[in-house]
Amino acid sequence: MKVDWTAVSAIATATAAFATFVAAGVTALMAAMTHRSIEQTKEHHQDAFRPLVVFMPYDGIDPQDRKSLVEFKGASEGNEAHALRLHGTLQNIGVGPALNLRLRLAVMKPDDVRAARELSPMKAGELRHGPKLDLGGQLPLTVPVQLSAGFNGTDFQMAPNGPWSIYLEYEDVFGQCFRTCHASSRHAPWTTTQICRDDSWVRA
Repeated sequence: MKVDWTAVSAIATATAAFATFVAAGVTALMAAMTHRSIEQTKEHHQDAFRPLVVFMPYDGIDPQDRKSLVEFKGASEGNEAHALRLHGTLQNIGVGPALNLRLRLAVMKPDDVRAARELSPMKAGELRHGPKLDLGGQLPLTVPVQLSAGFNGTDFQMAPNGPWSIYLEYEDVFGQCFRTCHASSRHAPWTTTQICRDDSWVRA
């Protein structure tokens, strides 16, 4: 019997090429799975240090009149600066510190920021509130704010007549940006959280 070595060689070459192709595919699949595993591990590690700063009413109950939680005090009312008086507490209920913490006030439209204030970092579990009174109870937490250009004192004092939103923006130790939103409208949840992805805020 005569063996066609040319055909055998061709089959061997094709088999080797197929095996190489399969091996390459398996290697690529394993690399993708390893990359995904590394990303998941990274995400879990970052979640272990994620802060979550919220503005909470004293009793923890969302009131029917949310606007009663915030007073707008103008500089003409015996204050050195325009200020928000928060009838509640700022709390970091997350598991990591909140860095570069900022309070921003949006008026009429969401994200139409008209006043802001830098706040000091908050460690995990930290709680801030106004001074306590000797006879019980406590005063609201006063936060002086800087008004944006084109938004004057009169505008600030008129702001509580319309809808407003308070944003608490902060970063984790990895530089990821988060924010918590508290809206005066009863048609919106009292607390929503977002994360900045590609310069846009998305639901966290």
